Amino acid sequence: MLIVGLLLIIAAAALTVGLVVDGGETATPEVLGVSWTTNVAGVFFAGVATAFVFLLGVWLMKHTAARARKRRMERKETKHRQQDSVRGLEEERSALRSENEKMAEELAKRRSAAESAAATGSRDGAATGSKDGADGYTENRKSVIDHERDRSRDTS
Repeated sequence: MLIVGLLLIIAAAALTVGLVVDGGETATPEVLGVSWTTNVAGVFFAGVATAFVFLLGVWLMKHTAARARKRRMERKETKHRQQDSVRGLEEERSALRSENEKMAEELAKRRSAAESAAATGSRDGAATGSKDGADGYTENRKSVIDHERDRSRDTS
C-alpha cells in the first residue's frame, strides 16, 4: 500500500507539471454568469483549490461528528455514574432506616424493662420496709447500665 500511494503521488505531480508547462492555451470558464479568461493551468489550479475546500469541509464534518459522539458518550457515562451513586445512596439510606428502627425498638424494650424493674423495686422496697424505696430502682438501673456497657464492649 505504501508503494501504491507513493506511485499515485508521483503520477499526480507529473500531471501537474505537464499541465503547468503545456497549459498555454486560453480558456474562458463561466461560473454563475461571470466569465473570465485564463489558461488551462489556471483552470487546473482552480479545480485543485475547489477540491481542497471540499476536502476541508469533509474533514470539518467528520471532526465535528467525532466530537459530538465523544460528548454523547461522556454524558451517558456521567448519567450512569450518577444513577449508580443515587442507587448506592438509596440502599445506604434504607439500611440506616432499618438500623434506626431496630435501635428504636431495642431502646423501647430497655425503657419498658427499666420502668417495670423500677416499679417492682419500689414495691419491694416498701414491702421490706427499707428506708429508701428508690434503692431497688437505683440497683436495677445500675444493672441495666452495666448490661449496656458489657454489650457495647462485645460489639467493639
